[in-house]
Amino acid sequence: MWDDRIYLEAGLSPKALAATLVHEVNHVVNHSEEHYRGDTQALLQEFRAEFAERLFAGEKMTPAKGHALKLKIAKEYEFTGARLNEIPDIPPGVMIP
Repeated sequence: MWDDRIYLEAGLSPKALAATLVHEVNHVVNHSEEHYRGDTQALLQEFRAEFAERLFAGEKMTPAKGHALKLKIAKEYEFTGARLNEIPDIPPGVMIP
């Protein structure tokens, strides 16, 4: 996504399309492109969007699951400079599951 646009991969299954839309719409409503500066803020943007995806999938998210997800995303995206303790285990902001 960027600004008010969402880009989708062609050929996604309906389930993958729905999950991608949840993820990307969360970026749009939180104006993620304005906050995607530095590892900590970038991590927060991806963490919140993936957290919303999990809620959409029906997963009951707890602080412990949120913490584990935050660590996973930091590793996958290589946000090595992220200050993990500055991001709550239940991400702040708008989440639309």
